[in-house]
Amino acid sequence: MKYLLSLGVLFASFLPAANACTIPVFRYALEKWELTPYEVLVFHRGPLPKDADAELKKWTDVRMKINLDVTLVDLDAKMSDTHAKLWKREGDPRKTPFMLVRYHGIGLSEPSAWKGECTAANLRNVIDSPMRQTILGHLTGGASVVVVLLTSGDEKADKAVHAMAAKELADLEKKLKLPVQAENGPKLRLPLPLKVSLPLVVVDRKSAAEAGLVSLLLNIEEDLDTVKGPILFPIFGRGRALGGLHGKELNAEILFRATQFLCKECSCQVKELNPGVDLIFHANWNDIFDRMFDKKDVSPLKKSSRRIEMRDRIARSER
Repeated sequence: MKYLLSLGVLFASFLPAANACTIPVFRYALEKWELTPYEVLVFHRGPLPKDADAELKKWTDVRMKINLDVTLVDLDAKMSDTHAKLWKREGDPRKTPFMLVRYHGIGLSEPSAWKGECTAANLRNVIDSPMRQTILGHLTGGASVVVVLLTSGDEKADKAVHAMAAKELADLEKKLKLPVQAENGPKLRLPLPLKVSLPLVVVDRKSAAEAGLVSLLLNIEEDLDTVKGPILFPIFGRGRALGGLHGKELNAEILFRATQFLCKECSCQVKELNPGVDLIFHANWNDIFDRMFDKKDVSPLKKSSRRIEMRDRIARSER
């Protein structure tokens, strides 16, 4: 999904609006912005392998837990022009069934965020990974922004960027001030502390377990997949990447501007008008928010009634 400008250019063009609500961007995104689904195209001939078919059915049975829309494309039947062009450009007839993972709404000329053989292992790798669960834990625990360092394999460069980011983020946790919440306007929904928390996590670019996440990250900007050095990705909300910092942008000033932007008042409440690209996360957000109110696991018998109660609370808070 090659929509983003470099963050250095982007922050020069985003100024706070006079009528901004007082909820910080990162918290507004967590509470209000659902993840945009990816389009998953599975090109096949004949029945899918049983294990891959079973894995796909898990996705369709839990649609609200994974931001994906799955379409099966029979290579022996007449395909749409779009599917035929995508298959010709990116498909591999030696590896059917074959899968393309594409960001919602991108043009035909845009490359897929992930492509490869449609196996049960690859399916699981695309939708989830240990690091995504770590990021999810930080975001649902009240973190403002999770900064992901994608390593380059150049140990010296990776260590230098890690040291710079760790020091700067620790300083910013003390220096950045969140807006005071106004009595009028949108209200906070969730019983999470409103604080500046900026954890730093490291993803090995060559990690097999994180291959799906790495591919998604490297396809959020034009030519980001060609960058050889380390890259920093600020992640916020329900798993939205603000962009990638690399090269000359790997400095304290740009990192400050990125985190400051996400900790300021939400100047535009329309998600599509804000910078960022959603990643794929396996998470049932209704259940996660229920547990925040209950401070314990929610039994299956209580889930429906708790959701209704939670929504009543939210409705009352916004009156």
